Amino acid sequence: MTHSADTRRAHALALLERLDREAPGKVSANLDSLSDDFLEIVLGFAFTDVVSRPGIDLKTREMLTVAALIAMGNAPSQLEFHIRAALNNGVSRDEIIEILLQMAVYAGIPASFLPHLVLIRSCRSLPCKFSIHVLDSCAGHWGDQRCRYVPRPASYRPMPRRR
Repeated sequence: MTHSADTRRAHALALLERLDREAPGKVSANLDSLSDDFLEIVLGFAFTDVVSRPGIDLKTREMLTVAALIAMGNAPSQLEFHIRAALNNGVSRDEIIEILLQMAVYAGIPASFLPHLVLIRSCRSLPCKFSIHVLDSCAGHWGDQRCRYVPRPASYRPMPRRR
């Protein structure tokens, strides 16, 4: 099926609005400042040609996107957006935690730390039903002390190991 550039743009922005109501205005302003057709080419392909396909529902696609972005480990702003989009489309906070744990196994433990911080930021920007401090739920898995990210001071020196 072939779409005109205007139709692809409109369809992409409509799907983007399902992910985050504020996103279409922000994204179109940013991408249109680069080029007149950048949004249509990039988001037209992503949302009109791929994400809108009927084989997988939007909730599942967002779960897959979050997992892929965690594994990539180099796209924190996209990860934050897609965690919010997942939560906006029916993915629960507990399901996000399970994705993080799954990615810790397959993408590596370090790859799972950044998403914890991103998830906290994402949850804080959502309505109060999602604003519970996400790492509080980790206590049952790892114990409270390991769940909280606290930067070490520059003067930190690890204790020598006992033999």
